[in-house]
Amino acid sequence: AEVNVLNLYAWVQMGRPPLHPSSNVFFMANQTKATPIGVLKDASITIQGSKFTGDFEVLALAESNSFPALLGHPWCYTNNVDLRFNN
Repeated sequence: AEVNVLNLYAWVQMGRPPLHPSSNVFFMANQTKATPIGVLKDASITIQGSKFTGDFEVLALAESNSFPALLGHPWCYTNNVDLRFNN
């Protein structure tokens, strides 16, 4: 993904911190269109005890999704993640 995504349900659980406008539109795997509610800037997240900061597009995804967020290329780049895929 070219962006970091936060599930609306997770954003609500965070206490609905202020969002900035987003001009992005996403097309999901099933070809439905999803418009972000906004962008959560400089959100602090903790992964296995390590803290990171990043911007997240907030999307109204199904509450039953098992993930609160999707980390995309911006997060990988900022944190020097080396992704290698086998052919």
